[in-house]
Amino acid sequence: VADVLVEVGDRVSTGQVMVQLVTDRLELAGDLKRAEVRSAEALLGVARAQQTLAEQELTRMSSLSESAAFSQARFEDSQQMVAIAEAGVAAARARLLSAEAELALVDDELADAAILAPYDGVVVLRHTEVGSYLNVGEPVINLLNDSWVEVEADVPSNRIAGLTEGTAIQVTLDNGLSREVFVRAVGVSEDPQARTRPVRFTPAWEVVAGELAQGQSVTLRIPS
Repeated sequence: VADVLVEVGDRVSTGQVMVQLVTDRLELAGDLKRAEVRSAEALLGVARAQQTLAEQELTRMSSLSESAAFSQARFEDSQQMVAIAEAGVAAARARLLSAEAELALVDDELADAAILAPYDGVVVLRHTEVGSYLNVGEPVINLLNDSWVEVEADVPSNRIAGLTEGTAIQVTLDNGLSREVFVRAVGVSEDPQARTRPVRFTPAWEVVAGELAQGQSVTLRIPS
C-alpha cells in the first residue's frame, strides 16, 4: 500500500480513489511487455516482407512457364517458399497477439492498483495502512451506502397476511416523523421460537444521505 486517501467517516463518490498501491514493479512489467509488442511488430513486418519476396519470385517463375528457361523444380520450390512465408506471417501475427494480450493484462493490473469507490457511500472501516501488503480479494475499505436503505422487521406470523408485496404502511422514525414504506418482500423462513418472519420495506420517500443510519430503530404500524 502506497497511500490511503480516506479516513473513517469520510464520504466518497463513485470512482474516487481510496487506496493507491505501489506500482513500480507493474510499471516495469508494462515497459517490458511494450518492448515485446514492438519486437513482435517488427518480426511481423519482416515476415510480411519475406512473403512478398517469395510471391514475387513465384510470379516470375510463372511468367516463364512457356519459356525454355522454365524449371518445374524451381517453380515448385517457389510455391513451397510462398507457403513457408505465409506460415511465418501467421506465426509472427500470433506472437504479436500474444504480446498485446500480455500487455493488456499488465495494464489491467496497473489500473487495479488504484482502488476506487464502487458506489457513493461513507467509509465505516479501514482494513489496511500504508506499507501493508495486500493479497487479491483481501478487504481494504468497508463502505456503507446510506442513501439506499430498507427497513427490516421480524413480523409476527399472524400479521403476515396483511403484508402483501406493495402494501403501504406507516412508520415512525426516532425523531417522531411519520413516513410511508412499501412491502418489498416477505421472508419464507419462520423463526419457530419467536414465530416471526423477516419482512423488507422500501421507503416511499427519497432518503437523503445521512438522514438514516444502519441499525436505527423505527416503529411500524402493521395492519391487523
